[in-house]
Amino acid sequence: MDVGGVRGVRPVSGTMLFMSKAETYYDNLEFRLKFGPFMFVAFLNMLVFHFGVYRRVLRWDYVLPPPFAARAAGALPIGLWMAVIVCGRWIGFTPSVGPRRRPPHRPRLAGRAWRQDLGSAGQQDGVQRAAVYARLCGG
Repeated sequence: MDVGGVRGVRPVSGTMLFMSKAETYYDNLEFRLKFGPFMFVAFLNMLVFHFGVYRRVLRWDYVLPPPFAARAAGALPIGLWMAVIVCGRWIGFTPSVGPRRRPPHRPRLAGRAWRQDLGSAGQQDGVQRAAVYARLCGG
């Protein structure tokens, strides 16, 4: 049942939430689990159910209990959607490893190039070193 167009709102709002911190979410294990195996297997289960088991639904009225495939196709998504919900809630409670929490950029120069730009330790004071470091870092 589509109450008030909710089926259209969920994908749009979810996409907007993802776009706000895409790099952070991409590095999150729970996010990858939610959209990786759990939702993919739930999607495959839906296809198998609708194009396989559901075609014989009229026969279920005369067969008790329902066929094993129908019961499995009903039980599997319960577990999968519970896992999707748990991972979705868990995403907000795991520490972010995205770009906002990474240490500031440091130049990745080989030791020799770094020493040549800084000069010898006895010839430059700390202020000059800081200026060279800022120039190398782009700041």
